[in-house]
Amino acid sequence: MTIRAIFPVFSLAFPEFRGRIRIDTATRMFCANDIVSMMTSKSLAHASGTIRKIKEDHPEFTGKIQSGKIDNKGRLLHLVNRDTAITLALYVAKGKLKLQIVAYFAEIEKQFWRSEVNPLDPQVYKNIKKRKYELNAMVEEEAHYTQKQTRHNDARDSIAILLSGITEAECGTKMNERCDVLTETHAIEVKPRHQWKQGLGQAIVYARFTKTLPVLCIIDERLRAEEETICTAVGVQVWYFIDNSLVKK
Repeated sequence: MTIRAIFPVFSLAFPEFRGRIRIDTATRMFCANDIVSMMTSKSLAHASGTIRKIKEDHPEFTGKIQSGKIDNKGRLLHLVNRDTAITLALYVAKGKLKLQIVAYFAEIEKQFWRSEVNPLDPQVYKNIKKRKYELNAMVEEEAHYTQKQTRHNDARDSIAILLSGITEAECGTKMNERCDVLTETHAIEVKPRHQWKQGLGQAIVYARFTKTLPVLCIIDERLRAEEETICTAVGVQVWYFIDNSLVKK
């Protein structure tokens, strides 16, 4: 037996998830090969290899993906129930689609199965599209933050190695705050340019508690002359970490 659009929400949201999915009449189980083939645009044979790898990498699928024939005809295929089918689609989509977005549509899909929502309703479809754009923006923003945080950590670690300092050193404050890099003589706060004011205050506090000299180290950019003047006026040295080199003013 072959049916179309068994996942109507996925079909609306993602064009690649459209086509025909075989289902065994007796067990009402879906052909996992068809699902993976649609998500990856690969052959059924290639889909079998993908499913085997997912089973090896994710023990939670143990016992949930079975082997069998559709209506006792043809070759052996991988069969799954409806809940496992949607979970399998999530894993296949991981490297291709934003997982948070797919997870959202999976929940709408389950609401459809419970007859709580009709995805073909124009208003529902409008909400689906709106939510997709919102989640896309959220994921992109998160990725940008992660990239910046990684750059901060790389710069902090490099500076600590250059100066034989300690990273994330406890300063003895009541809030258990940590200094990015602490040496025997300096408390160094590492910040991107747009956070220089925050870093300035932190450097002053950490230096006071550790009885060292305060330093604000800016990553990849330089402060304006008036901003450097403010730092110098309150006794904070300004350093720069640019092109993986430390420049002391």
